[in-house]
Amino acid sequence: MQVAFLLPALGLVAAFLVGISQSIWSSLATLHAKNRGPAEVCSDLVSQHQTDEIKIVGRAPWGFNCEAQLSDGTIAMQEHSAGTSALFYLAAGLAVLSLLTLFGVAIAAIAKWAATALVGRTESRADGCAQSRTFTWGISLLMVGCFLLPWTIVAQHALWYSASNSGGTVGCPSTFHSADVLGYSIEASYLPPYLTCSGDTASGARFSATAYGFPFHVFLGCLVLFAVAVGLLIAARLRRKRL
Repeated sequence: MQVAFLLPALGLVAAFLVGISQSIWSSLATLHAKNRGPAEVCSDLVSQHQTDEIKIVGRAPWGFNCEAQLSDGTIAMQEHSAGTSALFYLAAGLAVLSLLTLFGVAIAAIAKWAATALVGRTESRADGCAQSRTFTWGISLLMVGCFLLPWTIVAQHALWYSASNSGGTVGCPSTFHSADVLGYSIEASYLPPYLTCSGDTASGARFSATAYGFPFHVFLGCLVLFAVAVGLLIAARLRRKRL
């Protein structure tokens, strides 16, 4: 459990360091751009507008802007991320994954504590060893199920996002009762996770279809783990009463 809590903590530290690196990289990119000069860095802005003045303005941690004062008094801007967006997405991804892992580990730890308090342990005699093995397996399966369950929510959201931007190729049928699908909308359910696609066909009929993806099967796997774990813990409890 200590290692399980340590890994997401290290992930959060890594996300923090990547965020700092983004700010440093942004400052270095701005300094380099100023050394090159606006005429070279902001050439697209210069070629597109009649400018009275143009300058480079840092906007750490997001790179820098080319700001041009136009002859009519308005200001035209051109953003340069200098690759800092990739560092931001990396830091955000590490932070989200670490927090989700930490959440799953915390749920697993709470489940282990609750099961231990309810069932207890028997450490002596042959029956006690058998009870201890049953208890250990039950706790292990319970913790695995508790750890995986939060990930099904994130996986389901990713599947919904992919389906919503796939043009209907994911989660939605191309035809319904031999009629072409014209428009659709996709809604996500998270407990249990599945997608519902509804819309209209060329014949004017409404349709609704349900798609079960990978998160749904993982969710069912978690339910199976919970059922087996509860059965093992009950068996351990009953054996403990006989000792």
